[in-house]
Amino acid sequence: MRPGRLSVRQGTRLGHVTRLGPMYATELKAAYTSIEGDSQPMLLTCCGMDMMRLLAIIVELHNDKRGILWPRPVAPFLAHLISLPGVEDRAAEIHAGIERAGIEVLWDDRNLWQAPNSATPT
Repeated sequence: MRPGRLSVRQGTRLGHVTRLGPMYATELKAAYTSIEGDSQPMLLTCCGMDMMRLLAIIVELHNDKRGILWPRPVAPFLAHLISLPGVEDRAAEIHAGIERAGIEVLWDDRNLWQAPNSATPT
């Protein structure tokens, strides 16, 4: 974008700014001395960020037909391993290899016929 050009883009509200004014400052006795030497209550502002909205925005921007594609900076784990019945030993080998590579892995080793995150067999 060149200086002096206005660009309009779609965005999503992630947080808010609320002007509280002197209300809480008066209760807290938070004051400053004006240029005239008078004590004045501070004008307070509150800023907030909605974490659920942040996660919704990430999911909306980073997904495909199979689900969420977490960007690395916010991914809970870099790898997710699901063990299937009958191949538990192989899953353990894979898990150990992933960890040896320095990758944090979420290993779902519950003894279920079908893990909740896997596709339905055809």
